Amino acid sequence: MNYANVVTEGYLGIPQNGLGSKYIVSSFSHDMSEFGIIAPSNDTVISINLRLKSGDLKYNGHTYRPAGQYLEVTNYKPTTIRSSTGILVQLYCDSNGLSYDSVMVTLPAVQHFKAEYQFVVVSDFPPGYQPNNYYMTVIIPTNAVVGLKYDGYLLVSFIQKSSIVMSGQTYSILIKEISRSGLHTLTQVNNVTFGLIINGKTTHQGYAYPAGFQFNNGAP
Repeated sequence: MNYANVVTEGYLGIPQNGLGSKYIVSSFSHDMSEFGIIAPSNDTVISINLRLKSGDLKYNGHTYRPAGQYLEVTNYKPTTIRSSTGILVQLYCDSNGLSYDSVMVTLPAVQHFKAEYQFVVVSDFPPGYQPNNYYMTVIIPTNAVVGLKYDGYLLVSFIQKSSIVMSGQTYSILIKEISRSGLHTLTQVNNVTFGLIINGKTTHQGYAYPAGFQFNNGAP
C-alpha cells in the first residue's frame, strides 16, 4: 500500500518450485496498469501474446537478459504469458503519479486457480486513508461464468468484461465493484477453477492481493 508522499510496499513471494508457467494478465479497473516478469532460471523462454491498447512495442531489438532481471510492459489489453519454466508475474498500476505505484500484486498462474475462495475486503485504515472503492477481478473459463456464486448468490453483474483465449480455452475477465468491506466468498458451483484478485483504492493509496493459490499438493 502507498501514501501520497511516502511509499510502503510489500508483495507475496512464493517458492520457486511453486511458480507457474501459464498466466492470464488482466488490468485494474480505471487505472494505468503495468505488469512485470521475473524469471529466476537462466535460459527461460517466455512467450507473451501481447495486445497493446495503442502504439508499437519496442524492446531493444533482440536482447536476452540474464536470470533475475525484470521486463516491464505498459499500455496493454488482457494478455497471456507462457514460459518454459516457472516465472513470477507482478501486476501494478501508476494512477497517482510517475514517482510511485498505487497497487502491486503477485498474480496467480492458471495452475494456481481454485474453485472456491473466502476473502476479506479491508477498510481498517487511518482516518483519511480508507479506500473509497473495492473491486474483484475474476479470470474464469467463459462457459463457467454462469456458475459463479458470490456470498451464496449467483453473480450476474459486472462493471467491465473482456475475454481472451489460452490453450484453446476462452476465458472471461470480469471486474465487479464490492459494495461493503468484511468477509466474502466466491465459488463456482461445478468446481471449475478460476483466478481472483481483490483490490481497494483511493486517490493516494491502494492495496491488492490474490485471494488464494492452489498448489500441486492440494494445499490452498
